Amino acid sequence: MPSQPLPPYANPQQYQQPQPPRRLPISLLVVVTVIVLAASGGIYAATHNSYQAAPAATASPIATTLTAEQIIATSQAIDDANAVQTPVPTSPPETPTPANPHGDVGVTQQSGYWTVTVNSIKTSQGDLVAPKAGDTYISINVTAKNTDSSTHLISVIDFSLRGTDGTSYSYGATDAQEPSGNVLSGQPIRGDVVFEVPASVHDFTMQFDGDFNPDDTVQWSLSDN
Repeated sequence: MPSQPLPPYANPQQYQQPQPPRRLPISLLVVVTVIVLAASGGIYAATHNSYQAAPAATASPIATTLTAEQIIATSQAIDDANAVQTPVPTSPPETPTPANPHGDVGVTQQSGYWTVTVNSIKTSQGDLVAPKAGDTYISINVTAKNTDSSTHLISVIDFSLRGTDGTSYSYGATDAQEPSGNVLSGQPIRGDVVFEVPASVHDFTMQFDGDFNPDDTVQWSLSDN
């Protein structure tokens, strides 16, 4: 059998390299993103508004029944609360008594059967014999009352004077009326007890002991300022 002629040789198809997928333009991506976000916002707003619009549940009122006694008690409590309170009067503040610049002038003390009051204190240069240079006389006026049922003797020597440093001072030579003599029961006697002191000293302590009993000694703090 005679051989058939071969068909002409067919050229194989030309191989083509696969093309990469086409990318969307950036402007198109931006538009799509904006649309998605807008749609999401609308959904959220609708949901939020729906939540706010929902009416809040209200509690059902509970009926309360008051007894007559409770109503009266409540009314009385309201009346008491509205009542005008009467202010309680207060005493005015006490005015402090100013300190006596002369110390215990005016003070009365008990010594045995005598009550003694210091009436005043003053300085002087004397009228009989002047004090020595740098000194002055201190004249202390006192009133002594005999509180005993018997007559008793009192004298200026029952009084003594010393400075705040403990220095004792002697009596002054003046013609002042002294509280000396016999005093009847219930009777007072008044006079000046005079001492000579340095002119630079102004604060003193005067003591009195009318019955020579140390336990009955009383004293006054005095100043001639």
